[in-house]
Amino acid sequence: MDVPITVRPDAAMPIYLQIAYQLRYLITSGRMPEGTRLPTVRATAERLQVNPSTVAQAYRDLHEQGLIEAAPGRGTFVSPSLPTDADVPLRRRQLAEALERALLRGAALGFGPEEVGQAFDDVVAAVHAPRTILFAAPSIRVGRKYASSLERRFGTEIAMHPVTFGELEDRAPHVGTLLQTAYFVATFAGHARAVEESLARFGAPSRVLSCTTEVQPFSIQELEALPAGSRLCLVTQEPYVAPTLNLIEKRTSVPASEVTVCLDGDAATAATAFPAADRVLYTFLARDFVVEQGVEVPRRLEVAFDLTHASVERLREVIGLTSAEEDPEEERRDASLAFG
Repeated sequence: MDVPITVRPDAAMPIYLQIAYQLRYLITSGRMPEGTRLPTVRATAERLQVNPSTVAQAYRDLHEQGLIEAAPGRGTFVSPSLPTDADVPLRRRQLAEALERALLRGAALGFGPEEVGQAFDDVVAAVHAPRTILFAAPSIRVGRKYASSLERRFGTEIAMHPVTFGELEDRAPHVGTLLQTAYFVATFAGHARAVEESLARFGAPSRVLSCTTEVQPFSIQELEALPAGSRLCLVTQEPYVAPTLNLIEKRTSVPASEVTVCLDGDAATAATAFPAADRVLYTFLARDFVVEQGVEVPRRLEVAFDLTHASVERLREVIGLTSAEEDPEEERRDASLAFG
């Protein structure tokens, strides 16, 4: 397939990272679904006019993240997701063990099996027990954003707790406490393998659920409504520069080469780039910087992302929630309030 990525030789970011970040975005946004065959290293290198070793390094990075896998003699493919019921036997065994411990504790307290069973029924009837789920993200702010998104969609059936990759890596005590009642840990597809490795250090059984994200419809509509010839400035973090420039080029009449790029926090560039721009485009984490720099609301445009519908439905199925029809217009209004 012809993968829609570009490289900027004049950019400070190494070319292999530009390629890796764009491919990761295409995979984690669902634009390259599982099973998609990637072009060969040589074909990609020839199209982008770069050294094959540069493309090979990008592919290696994606392989280490668990996003792609090589099939000898067949090529390289987007990695498949685990079946939604892959760990049901394990979870049933853990449930049985938990109930057995409760029965033994009840016996130790002087109650027989029938009394323990009646007490269990009484607790089930009286106590609302939402499913405790963690959302692992690079920062607590990002974690809260996506945890809130899931709570908005699932309601009181779940209790979301955002945690950071750093807290997982450092085995933060409060995460260990959360894992005593949580089993599922949601995160972004590109970080699932690293999160699994960090969770293993806690020694608590868990399952990582990969999520994909997509640009929200209201952001796409605003991009497509920009007048021809608009002077644009993009504010974001380095990993998101190339994918967002591609999106801007696709959804507006402005070539990526004509978009001024300002990295989040670069006040020196902002001082000259912001006043000269008709619209300042930014991603979620760069919002505070844009506001601090005094960009007026009419000149701001957030390129907002949220979890894909497919990810949400897969989470719903895995954690055993009943499916519900989502109102697209209501979702749009909610997203505008939360992320716009």
